[in-house]
Amino acid sequence: MNILIVGLDNSGKTSIIEKMKMQGNSRKAGAASEVTPTVGFNVDEFSKGSLSFTVFDMSGAGRYRNLWEQHYREAKAIIFVVDSADKLRLCVAKAGHRGGRSPQGIHGPRISSSSPARLCAHSL
Repeated sequence: MNILIVGLDNSGKTSIIEKMKMQGNSRKAGAASEVTPTVGFNVDEFSKGSLSFTVFDMSGAGRYRNLWEQHYREAKAIIFVVDSADKLRLCVAKAGHRGGRSPQGIHGPRISSSSPARLCAHSL
């Protein structure tokens, strides 16, 4: 199952994926590892039970946000991550989630009614 994870930079997308991979592989959560900013996008694969997941971790940096639309059609689910502690950027995240354009040029995916979508408020 292809999953697309998008959101602004530093919202916690990669941290959430790392947590999902630990749970999916039935590994005990160890010490938090340092996460580096995603450049472009990363692809991770893991399984949980009989389900196999391919997760596209999309960079939230402004210059890479145009990549979001290139991948959302292939996704069976889309997760939009918001750093709920970053009050100043919530309006920018809202514009990206709704598929609108903000002054910063965010283009959020236009999600069809057949694609499950989840908004994840993450506090770092």
